[in-house]
Amino acid sequence: MRQRVPSWFDGPLRLVAVVGIVVGLLFVFVTPPWSGGADEATHFARSLSMADGRLMPHKIDGKLISQIPESYRADEDLVIANFFGPALINGTMMRSLLRSTPKWENTFDYDTGATTAASPVAYLPSAIGMWVPNLLEAPGVVVLWFGRLANLFLYLLVIGFALRIAVAFRWTIALGAIIPMNLALASAVSPDGLTIASIALVVSVFTRVWAEAVNGDGEVVRSRDVNRATVVMVLGGGLLLAVSKPPYFLVLSLFGVLAVVARRNRTALAAGCAALAAIAVGGLSVVVAASSNYGGVAESISDPITVQPDVQKQRLFHDPIGFLRHCARDWFSRLNETVQIWSRRLGIWTSDPPRFLPWLLIASFVVAAVLYDLEWFRRFGGWLRWSVAAGVVTLIVSIYASAFIWFDDTTWGKHMGDQIARYTVPLFALALIGWVPRWTFSPIENVFAGRISRTVASRTALAVALISLTTAVVAAVINWVSTGRM
Repeated sequence: MRQRVPSWFDGPLRLVAVVGIVVGLLFVFVTPPWSGGADEATHFARSLSMADGRLMPHKIDGKLISQIPESYRADEDLVIANFFGPALINGTMMRSLLRSTPKWENTFDYDTGATTAASPVAYLPSAIGMWVPNLLEAPGVVVLWFGRLANLFLYLLVIGFALRIAVAFRWTIALGAIIPMNLALASAVSPDGLTIASIALVVSVFTRVWAEAVNGDGEVVRSRDVNRATVVMVLGGGLLLAVSKPPYFLVLSLFGVLAVVARRNRTALAAGCAALAAIAVGGLSVVVAASSNYGGVAESISDPITVQPDVQKQRLFHDPIGFLRHCARDWFSRLNETVQIWSRRLGIWTSDPPRFLPWLLIASFVVAAVLYDLEWFRRFGGWLRWSVAAGVVTLIVSIYASAFIWFDDTTWGKHMGDQIARYTVPLFALALIGWVPRWTFSPIENVFAGRISRTVASRTALAVALISLTTAVVAAVINWVSTGRM
């Protein structure tokens, strides 16, 4: 299969650049302070502590603590007190926040044990962004904005690089990157943005290795030469994903499947070995994270939970088939809620657009991705396609299992699906690649042949997607600045 280097700033890149910059900046400055993503106040404390020179939290009375100025904690309390007022954001509150000045001699001990689920690398971008404002003793909200800006900049940079090196599914990757919740997470102080971008980068490199190892007819291209640049990209993208939020590094298993399918291609084999090394790093990060205190996470998700990982592990392994059945029931019972949240909860507050809008948004994103990348969907089949489909399911089950062990204290996972919308939206593009039914392609092409051109259909689907996205974002902004309703 001949690789095609995309022209600079073509359609997918323009889409991510324009939408990412406009919507991303809106989220940075308009999302209520310390309310972006999930547990942004906790992530802010960890990043700020790193910006002030402390790489890891320190233990006090059995808890992992990061210190922040007492004035910043007072700023957060002011925002919380305003949550149930006439609006989440108003001029009086913002003037008060901008007049606040930090005093590092008076600090507050913030429980950041939850943040050890990700490596310090995941907090490094926001910490770098906060460094200068912190040195200048800027108000807490300004420090927060710079942390958000740094995360957004890195997210768009990594997504842009991913689209430059991808050989296939470029529109699918681009559309997945601008799902409203993905952009909201990328524009917050959180490790989620780097994780989402890393997944996109790994998928892009995977398409490159696939293009080198398998031709257009699905036959393996025998080669004794190793494309070192491609293998380096596999290792680099894999390590970036491994040091982000677990367990998403399991996506790297796709290179192992490709190495087996295309074992006569040396580049595919070398890429599989590089991916295996990155998986080992990811596994090590899980071991390190598992030794930390996750009590802060459990308490912030819902009611206070008695974390009992050993008990939950016993419950899971005692009846794994029953656990899988419960995962399926939870997934399908929450499916409508999950789709709604992807374009409603852009922060910790839920907006209230028409109920059909989130479904229209997701449907239009799926249709646009399939129409633009139709040839790649047709070519990507066989064991590789089924491996992707099954791999996404396996990863979702792994996420459920992690949530059951660390975020739950019930017998059959009352709370384990509470955050499933946020945990699964990074897999949007990969799920499309594996899950879109191939039997739909022939009817689509028949429609093109007799009624409408594919170009018109593609652009129409993209227009509907962008209109839906704009409506969802505007609804969220209206909620933040005018209603104060949760």
